Amino acid sequence: MSPMLGTDSWVAAPSLLPQHHGDAQVWWIDVPRWRWHLPMLRQLLVRDERARADSFRCQADADRLTVGRGGLRLLLGEFLQIPPEQVAFAYSATGKPSTVGLEFNVAHSGDVVLIATHSHPIGIDVERLDRVGDIASMARTCFTARERVFMFERATAQEGFVRLWTRKEAWLKAVGTGLSFRLLDIDVADAAAPVIAPGVAIDGTPPSRIVDLPSSPGYAAACAISGPDCRVRLWRLEQPWRRTAHAAPCC
Repeated sequence: MSPMLGTDSWVAAPSLLPQHHGDAQVWWIDVPRWRWHLPMLRQLLVRDERARADSFRCQADADRLTVGRGGLRLLLGEFLQIPPEQVAFAYSATGKPSTVGLEFNVAHSGDVVLIATHSHPIGIDVERLDRVGDIASMARTCFTARERVFMFERATAQEGFVRLWTRKEAWLKAVGTGLSFRLLDIDVADAAAPVIAPGVAIDGTPPSRIVDLPSSPGYAAACAISGPDCRVRLWRLEQPWRRTAHAAPCC
């Protein structure tokens, strides 16, 4: 069964890795389910990734990074048909990672890691609904007037705020401009047609639409993609796996 945009649940990943064929794919990982595999996942990381994980004072943050980076390496290794330890990353001037042959993006919050893969630039974000400060003040500096109307039309202003925030983050991550792009320069009140502020120049082709993703209670998630006909396939990775001939099963 192939989950498509508009479904209200995520489907367990199939035994054979699905090819993209023009579709975007988003992979949901529940960090607690993967904690049993942390030693194996840590072995997949290169030295600087392990050092970054070790730098966290909070073990939950370290675990989330290890699961996210290890899961990303497993996925990319499957797609590229190479051992996950050998996946090499290049970084743009703004710090956006890339690899040869596939576009990807990673987001994490709380107990959730999301990995998005596509043949074209893609952005993903996930946020906990309870991780919000002074939303009224932040909305004035981050959201356009149209976005603020959207925010207060939701069931709660908090829900509206986080929904808009995930849309903006996903869009900005797909563009890859980092903090050089002001949040007010992109209006995402209409996810199907993001609006760039007049006079703002962007290198390359920006994502043409944003998709609000179904998520677990207490979370909001969004994915930014290009192309009106691009489908988003939703997969849940229940546990790490290696299925191709270049590696033996890990569990």
